[in-house]
Amino acid sequence: MLVSVILGAYNHAQYIEQAIHSVLSQSHKDIELIVIDDGSTDSTVDVIQRIKDSRLKYLVQKNRGPSYTYNKAFSLSRGEYVALMAADDISLPYRLESQLDNLHKHHADVVLSRPELVDDDGHVVPQDNYPVFFAQRFVSTPQLYSILFFSGNFLCAPSALIRRDCFSQMGGFRLGLLQLQDFDFWIRCCIANKKLLLTETPCFQYRIRSDNENLSHDKNGRRTIVEMPLVYQDFFKNATYPLLRDAFPNSVRHDSEHSLESMKIDQSFLYLAHNNPLVRLIGVSNIFQYLENPIMFDLLENQYHFSLGDFFSQTQQIDIFNTALIKQLRGVIK
Repeated sequence: MLVSVILGAYNHAQYIEQAIHSVLSQSHKDIELIVIDDGSTDSTVDVIQRIKDSRLKYLVQKNRGPSYTYNKAFSLSRGEYVALMAADDISLPYRLESQLDNLHKHHADVVLSRPELVDDDGHVVPQDNYPVFFAQRFVSTPQLYSILFFSGNFLCAPSALIRRDCFSQMGGFRLGLLQLQDFDFWIRCCIANKKLLLTETPCFQYRIRSDNENLSHDKNGRRTIVEMPLVYQDFFKNATYPLLRDAFPNSVRHDSEHSLESMKIDQSFLYLAHNNPLVRLIGVSNIFQYLENPIMFDLLENQYHFSLGDFFSQTQQIDIFNTALIKQLRGVIK
């Protein structure tokens, strides 16, 4: 069973040799490793060129970001299974063997694992350093879909082993996303009824870097804020009624199965129930449009008991700029 490990690198000279060797020394030997240097300005390419192994192929391109890089690597791969890998992380020796076993045993399309967190020197660090990876569990696709909606991404992409046909059917990663491309990918997998499995035993090490160059670091928060509504506006695109019903049983009406209008309103109210004001604003925008449609207006008033007054109340409550908190902090400072 050929596994294609696809690895994107950008200024990873300090770590990439260890990352590559961790793949080439896997207990599962039928592999190919495709490394794409995404326009590094350090000596990353020199390090790659020093490693001689017939299973290693590499390509150098101008800087285009991780989504383009991984899609390109996938297009060059041949394996029936594709494993994602980051150039500053480490795959433990049994990673691919264990993930293949779990994928077949549980008839999954994607297998991920909890990460083991390590520092620059490879020393294990507490889970508290990145608690997001350890906070959630799921047993079904609808449950995962619901968690992703209300809590955001908690799955660690560099741990993923994906069936080739799954990655291909999803169309890979969306090129305009730099922070949330994996989050968007998991959402689309749920909508397509793909089975994702998260194993508790770590099979790779996720590096917490002292130079704060992880894409998931807080310094990239502004870009994440920009990308969030781009991802959430398509959160329900092509979602079926059974998925919505099972994922949000207290929010989706029974009659929505037979009414496209009702399903759209249900989705808008889910947006309004979100704790992020930018996501709630998507719901406001949707309902703003529906109010101009006589059929939707009637549904909102007579079946959902949602009036124009309720709508105006929603627009008043959404505090995008945290003005209430700023006012409170000013009082504390005074």
